[in-house]
Amino acid sequence: MTANGAAIVADPGADEVFAIWDARGAATPQFLAGPREGVSHPVGVAASADNQIYVANAGSGTIMALDANGALLRTHECTCVPSGLHRLMGSLFRLTDGVDRTLYLLDASPAEAHVLFVPPLLSHRGQEQVSADGSQ
Repeated sequence: MTANGAAIVADPGADEVFAIWDARGAATPQFLAGPREGVSHPVGVAASADNQIYVANAGSGTIMALDANGALLRTHECTCVPSGLHRLMGSLFRLTDGVDRTLYLLDASPAEAHVLFVPPLLSHRGQEQVSADGSQ
């Protein structure tokens, strides 16, 4: 939900993103972005603390930032295939899954949003990866 109460939804089949205004009432949809704007198999949408809308695109490996009216503000390249936009805390979102591979995050801070990565966990030998349950 955005600060003004709109629900943001994505249609991965049509490569489109919509705002649903007055989601608890009349539920009026508004088209925000589609393939022409760069939407490519969207797998997650979220609103940041400063009311920007973020769209994670698995098809292009990008994260789009839109204003509340759907105007494209910028596109963040990610050397990953996003699996969603999962809020961890505040304006920090997880983009990919798993601790046995590089984890990608979106820091959507009002100052300047950017994509971060966390390397996979390695065993004390430095060669073998450790799984989530601690086994090798």
